[in-house]
Amino acid sequence: MLVSISHVAGPHTRPVPGPAQQEGGRRRSPPRSQATPRSPGRAALRAAWRALPFLAASALCAFGAGCNGTYGAHAGQAMTPSPATWQSVTIPDHGFSVRMPMQPEVERETEIADDGGVMGVFFGANVLRDVVLGFRIVHDPVGFTGHPIKDGALVDLIADDPRGRAPADTSEVVSRREFLSGGLQGRDVAMVDRQRGTMMHVRLLLGRQRLFGAFAIHAIEEQARLAPIVAAYLGSVVVTPAEATSPVGSGKLDLARWEHVCPPEADFVAVMPGSVRHEEVTLPLAEETYQVNVYSVTTDVESYRVYEVRVGEAPKMKLVEHLRASLLAGGARVREERDVQSRGYSGRSLVVEHGDYLIHTRLFLTAGRVYDVRATVPLRREAASKPHIDRFFEHFKIL
Repeated sequence: MLVSISHVAGPHTRPVPGPAQQEGGRRRSPPRSQATPRSPGRAALRAAWRALPFLAASALCAFGAGCNGTYGAHAGQAMTPSPATWQSVTIPDHGFSVRMPMQPEVERETEIADDGGVMGVFFGANVLRDVVLGFRIVHDPVGFTGHPIKDGALVDLIADDPRGRAPADTSEVVSRREFLSGGLQGRDVAMVDRQRGTMMHVRLLLGRQRLFGAFAIHAIEEQARLAPIVAAYLGSVVVTPAEATSPVGSGKLDLARWEHVCPPEADFVAVMPGSVRHEEVTLPLAEETYQVNVYSVTTDVESYRVYEVRVGEAPKMKLVEHLRASLLAGGARVREERDVQSRGYSGRSLVVEHGDYLIHTRLFLTAGRVYDVRATVPLRREAASKPHIDRFFEHFKIL
């Protein structure tokens, strides 16, 4: 839902709120006669991008194929120029820059999120004859389920959430890559709509306060020729390090406030309930000493923790066996044990009763690390804690 719009002539101009009216206590957009005029093609691009999730974009792809360079004064441009001639585009005070063929018109919007909150959105695009290059920045995206966000982390709306597909969506994901970039969780997705003959590439970066998205759209048959253009565009996206999620909190557990954790030096992402605290400790275990990063939220009786054990060339499987043995020490009883995976990495899941407590643990091996992901709750709160434990483990991912 669009509440108000202001138009900006260029990215270096300070946004000026457009006229808005009060009606029954609610803000609404100005009448068309009062709003800044826009080209029909640009309006369609904005509407399609706003109406659909980032990854369910057949309508956007269809528009991109038929745009044919109808972008204001640049309608006559024949083809995308060489990336060597592109200009740097910076959105002031928003920690985002990218290189584009020309300075785009940048629009600032205000939208109502699904949770009732107000989001600020910046949108800009170059619509050229052979490709559409654009970006969208969403402020405070956590409560907005129309984007690929769930519980403050990137999720795959197509695979994990049926709401992520529009009823008429005919697009098909052909490649997808998860990555970490300077403390931001990232995703690259390429998708095609063979019915309409279009291909779309999207790069998403999730920061502490904003979701950054860049996209490129072109005809499928132009894929080989435009691959260097698309790579240059998406590769030029830069987000300020201030958006990185570095846990420096108090460690206090708060089930009403879940926090996205993506440490710059780690290779995992998690969502944890409360103000996540980070500590570096040493772990003496089986005649070896390991360096461990601990990310935790706790109360006197309940805790959620991620132990990241850096092992280098040490025998990792032996360490996993020792961690399992230490978990079962002191008369603990195994209630459940099974094999699990996280994005192709093998792991072991255990549910253990230890005195008056229930401990859920998952142990994972990667190239240079062992992860011990653990939730500890009182047995008397087992049923009440189950949704929170499920949520915690659902969002732990090794990238």
